[in-house]
Amino acid sequence: MIQRFIDRLKQLPLREPSLRRPEIVSVLAHHGVEPWFLYAYDEWRSRWHVWRGLLWAIKNVEHGGNVLETGCGCGWNLFWLAANGFGSLTGLDINAAAVVAGNELAQGTGFPVRLRCDNALDPGSLADGPFHLILALNWTYHVPEFELGRFLERYGGLLVPGGVLLLDTIEKSFNAHPNNRYLTSDWGKPEWEMRPSEYLHRFSQGEVREIAASRGYQIEATYSRKGTIPRSLYILRRS
Repeated sequence: MIQRFIDRLKQLPLREPSLRRPEIVSVLAHHGVEPWFLYAYDEWRSRWHVWRGLLWAIKNVEHGGNVLETGCGCGWNLFWLAANGFGSLTGLDINAAAVVAGNELAQGTGFPVRLRCDNALDPGSLADGPFHLILALNWTYHVPEFELGRFLERYGGLLVPGGVLLLDTIEKSFNAHPNNRYLTSDWGKPEWEMRPSEYLHRFSQGEVREIAASRGYQIEATYSRKGTIPRSLYILRRS
């Protein structure tokens, strides 16, 4: 199934960022960036819950508007948006090394990407706003302190009227998996050696709909994939 998504992505009207992998490897190594961030770059095409939302944004969001990515890492998603016409792109992440590396790569490409080290759950300053588009992809379910209602309320105030927030979640149906309590990379080990799951927060679609509505959002679109780890991607529009 993953290969099918990759093949489909290759046929989509997306311009690829002008990044060279050897340079990425060199910059990330120079700044001591942990290997996961290179993996995220290499596997971008296989992560449907990321590229599907960006494709929607490229087709439906004003390219001249301000964009904010929370939990941006090195900024790969922002590079893709920049390559496809977006002109004002800001990212927040708590990983200082990833932020420094991403900014260096952005300077080399000339992309209008600016990354800042900050806590995306409680950012210190967001004077770059208000924003037409906010991304929260592939990180919120890993953070113990994350609360969906509080998060939507915090960032809703930073969206322009009618602005959009992209959010992916782990479906609550994952709780039915026999190994759902354990780290996925440990599933092949004896149970006593398996560490706790990395997926700390799981929501049903009904729960997301109710919480979003209570914070002034409408669900414009939902994309879901079942699989071993069921996920949903939500396009939330601020009223």
